[in-house]
Amino acid sequence: MLTGQLPSEIAVYDNACDFSSSIPTVAHILRFQGYQTIVSGKLHFVGSDQNHGFEERLTADIYPTDFSWTPTWGNETLLNDYFLESTDQLRSAGTAEKSIQLDFDREVADRAIERLNELGKSTDAEPFCLLASFTHPHDPFIIPKEYWDRYSDNDIDLPRRRDFPVEIRDPHSARLIELYGFDDCQLTDSEIKNIRRAYFGAISFIDDQVGRLLEALASTDRADNTVVIFLSDHGEMLGERGMWFKSNFFEPAIRVPLIVHNPQHPHSKRVSAPVSLLDFLPTIAEISGFNSLDWLNPSTQGRSLVQEISGGDIDNHLGRPLFGEYLGEGALEPIVMVRVGENKLISGVKSAQQLFHLTTDPDERNNLLSQEVGVKKQLAAIIQETWELELLRSDVLRSQALREFTRTALADSSSS
Repeated sequence: MLTGQLPSEIAVYDNACDFSSSIPTVAHILRFQGYQTIVSGKLHFVGSDQNHGFEERLTADIYPTDFSWTPTWGNETLLNDYFLESTDQLRSAGTAEKSIQLDFDREVADRAIERLNELGKSTDAEPFCLLASFTHPHDPFIIPKEYWDRYSDNDIDLPRRRDFPVEIRDPHSARLIELYGFDDCQLTDSEIKNIRRAYFGAISFIDDQVGRLLEALASTDRADNTVVIFLSDHGEMLGERGMWFKSNFFEPAIRVPLIVHNPQHPHSKRVSAPVSLLDFLPTIAEISGFNSLDWLNPSTQGRSLVQEISGGDIDNHLGRPLFGEYLGEGALEPIVMVRVGENKLISGVKSAQQLFHLTTDPDERNNLLSQEVGVKKQLAAIIQETWELELLRSDVLRSQALREFTRTALADSSSS
């Protein structure tokens, strides 16, 4: 998201990959344009470089910055406890006033507000970018009672599609269900509602943190010329198909909010055309006046959304391919996705493909692979042009092996 490139293009395959300090990020672009670049919160940066272009980092990360989360495809022994504990925690959904994640997100907001107040008092006219990165809404599903009480059981719907028969499961979903033990979990309706209620409460918790940030910005003299962008990195299955968390390309896991407020164009407008997190970097680049993104792959790069933000036409986005990759824990091969308009194709190296039309089938119940042969060929051709999946699989496995060896060597030497 910060580089405007797919994970495979920068060899950052999962949350335990370090990535090169030479790869430009949003922060580098803005610093080049004379902006102060500040970040508060989680970034999943692994390795010695914990800034990647941000000149100020107001908090440490909440997640490991070493190789300890390295996946090992086909041998999940290291992460087995993580999978099963994540599922066990579903039954504990409810209230708590404090947790590591709640405390972290409060600190993220507090530090960001302090910095906004300092910027407001400063006579320095240098423009700034402040990124506040929260962990919520996210499992484990624990939230303060104040936010739990904003909802009642009557407000909470059960998943629209709770069943996912074994005979129609794709191999990747079947593996995730096995690793997490979803079939054995057998949650009651009440337990499912508790999980979803806590998740809704977590959304409200983040809404309030964003509200605090906006109030702090409004107290400065910079609110009228500051663009505010709100977005997320992934969704949440919330029990659809009997699945939880993410790690797949079904709509609940990949649909994310993207809200932009430009005080120069304050009239609200909803853009129905699908967009991508790869659009974030070129959008920021255009806002800052930077227009040379020669290092991006022209076949996969995102597009600036400034035209849409300014109330312009969205025709330039209709019909363009949107891409997704999953190369993390629980997979056995690269899982990739391409979407053009309302058609979405999910593919692996050897696994059977899945084709869905999202207007007529928003819950993705009907795999149209054998019916929409022309659409399948069109999207499959885009996948073939974009990825060499066998080569990518080899690269990911090599990266995992090297990192696992390095992690083990360091662990052994520290214990001795």
